[in-house]
Order: sequence, then structure tokens, then C-alpha cells
Amino acid sequence: MFPQNHQTHYSSYQLCKFRDDGLDPIPEICQLKITASLNLEKNASDAISILGGLGLVTGTKSERIFRECKTLQIGGGRTESMLDMASHQLSY
Repeated sequence: MFPQNHQTHYSSYQLCKFRDDGLDPIPEICQLKITASLNLEKNASDAISILGGLGLVTGTKSERIFRECKTLQIGGGRTESMLDMASHQLSY
């Protein structure tokens, strides 16, 4: 869990530096969004597994994050549309 979260954190700083340098890293932003949303889904699922029945009790943070992680994935576009956008930007 830690390596994936650390990679996402580091990549976001790298993309901010690209933007500060005047570059427009659209494909990399798409890839970062996909990675971050998949990491969130995995972490939320792991939290529910660790907490067991208490993880799904209404009102707990783990339940709220688990419930909203799919909504957060859709916010900027589904994974398939983000991959399509990235591949068009990279001319694949």
C-alpha cells in the first residue's frame, strides 16, 4: 500500500513542477488520476477488510470513503475515457 501511495504523491509533485516550467502534461495528468483513483479504491477496500463489520457501519470514515471512491473516480472521467484521452495526446 505504501509504495503505490508514495508513487502517486511523488508524481503529483513532478506534474506541478512541469506546470511551473510551462509544460502542459495532459497525458501524465490522466495517468496520475487513474493511478490515484485506483489507489483510493484499493486503500478503501483494505480498510473495510481490516475493520471487518465495523468498517461498514454508517457514519464511519471508512464507510464514507468506501462509498464515495467510485463517485470520485467518475468526477474527471471514467478510467477508460482517461486512458483514451492520454493515448490520443501521446498519439498511440
